[in-house]
Amino acid sequence: MRIENLNLLSHLPSVLPMLTRTSSILPLVNIPISLMPFALCCLSYRSVLESLSFAHPIGLLTIGRISLISPVFGVGVSLLADAGVFASAAIGSIRSLKIGITGVDKALDISYSSSSQRTVLSGIGIAGLASVAHAIKNIALGLVAYRSLDSEQQYFILKHRSIESLAGQKKNCRAVIIDGSSSQWGDMLRDHSWPLAEELYRNCDVRTYRADPDSNTPVCDAAKKGKKALRGHVDILAILGHGGENHIKLNDYAYFEGQSYETACVRKHLQPDAQMILASCNTATGNNSLAEKVSRHVSGIEVVGFSAYFNPYLTTSSWIGKKLSLWNFFPIDSKGNWVLGNPVRTFKSEPTALPQDKA
Repeated sequence: MRIENLNLLSHLPSVLPMLTRTSSILPLVNIPISLMPFALCCLSYRSVLESLSFAHPIGLLTIGRISLISPVFGVGVSLLADAGVFASAAIGSIRSLKIGITGVDKALDISYSSSSQRTVLSGIGIAGLASVAHAIKNIALGLVAYRSLDSEQQYFILKHRSIESLAGQKKNCRAVIIDGSSSQWGDMLRDHSWPLAEELYRNCDVRTYRADPDSNTPVCDAAKKGKKALRGHVDILAILGHGGENHIKLNDYAYFEGQSYETACVRKHLQPDAQMILASCNTATGNNSLAEKVSRHVSGIEVVGFSAYFNPYLTTSSWIGKKLSLWNFFPIDSKGNWVLGNPVRTFKSEPTALPQDKA
């Protein structure tokens, strides 16, 4: 590959991290994208020092948007991870635009005589700067709304990097998230963002809650609080946390097991055609799984579970009306079996005389 084309190609990653902030692209894609400028330069130039003079090292901070920065330094610095993305995109975009206009990369003494190459570089620069400006505008507007939230909701907004989702754009659904992963339970490494939660924040009015350790029906309580806060019945109820075939861990002391007393009460807080997502490992594995059991207590509600291990960074989603269509790329279940195809399972049933919960 000619040096001019390689140089042009290595500019693309400076703007791509901005475009991967969508659940239709695996979040892990951010890592190779962030490393591409450095890798391409190291392949093309004799010295690492020379490559660093060209590459966009700030772009490496985009890795922090996956899970590294917040768990180590706390959710409050998730804005720093955003700043890394914006700085990377802005620096790379300005540089691309300048090369496109002048036709010369002065730092590396590379000339571009092709008008098509200069047009592509200019286009990368303009698109990148436009995306940065749009994101910064949304974050500035979102910060105003953020200040009106209570401290618990502010915590979750930061944790799930969703300040810009508060910018006032019209949302088409109401969602409640029960977050079973939190340093509230004594483990700082649980403070990573869930891409599924980020997607809900982007498209729905959301309230996120921790389970009340003193409640016998913490899921119902969260759904009730969400309905009141959102001023209407909930479209999506998502439970995030560690789990298995028969439970989801809500905190260090409480488990959601899908029994009738802790599930049937959820129904009155949800829309008649709502969706309930049990975002945890193996919640749909085997017969009479947690997802299947829950569906029998919430007639008409679509209950989504996973018949394999659930990795939030290996999951993509798309919207069908007010519901999420999920695809998980982790193909192994709790028994070590390979699961071919999409391990996401959906249950929707009327009350039946199938196995009842034990007293």
